[in-house]
Amino acid sequence: KVYVISTSGYQNSFLEVRKKIFQIIGDMGMQGIGYELNDYGITPFSTISNNCSNNMNSADLFLIFLNDRYGYIEGNDSKSVTHLEIELAIASEKPCLIFAQDTLMDLLNYPNLSGLESDPRYSSIIKADNFEKLITLLKQLTSHNVVFRYQHDDIEGIAELVKSKIEALTDYFIIRYLEKSKDRILAFYNNLPYNNASNSVPVLYRSQGNYSTQDLHSLCVSKLES
Repeated sequence: KVYVISTSGYQNSFLEVRKKIFQIIGDMGMQGIGYELNDYGITPFSTISNNCSNNMNSADLFLIFLNDRYGYIEGNDSKSVTHLEIELAIASEKPCLIFAQDTLMDLLNYPNLSGLESDPRYSSIIKADNFEKLITLLKQLTSHNVVFRYQHDDIEGIAELVKSKIEALTDYFIIRYLEKSKDRILAFYNNLPYNNASNSVPVLYRSQGNYSTQDLHSLCVSKLES
């Protein structure tokens, strides 16, 4: 399950990006979790932050996006709901992929932002409510994490970036699993039943074709020992 964290952006501009990301997640055989989805659990009379926290518990992976808005601050909280979600995701020690808008990332390179308020690329971000909290959050994230830059006006590009990072992360965990389970997997295939007398072996059926246990054993051994 993949939980997507972001604000809706200026004039809800990020909602189309979220829609595309959930499509990519589904196409990859995973389940997306987000506030706009029908199966997002809402507890009546609970705060937004608590509802978010409850839904985050079942997630296996978090996708975090910083766009041009800091997000809604609930009640007497000093941080936005999105900010609190990010903190919970990182504290969970579950995998997090963090992405930030290109124009927001640009602002990290300017110690003095006063001259950029009239620049159309940055003015709407700088003039937005709680901009200082947004840029402080970004600085905190970049100081302790890898943050991937995305081009804010390229939905297809964002989708491809997200897909490639999820695939890379999945490959990493598969490799880690194989490394940790090498001896057990080899022991399993070494004990597969061969019928040498009849010169036949059981067949394992797979979606992409049929493989004998001998073929599969040889393939597994070569991959794990390489």
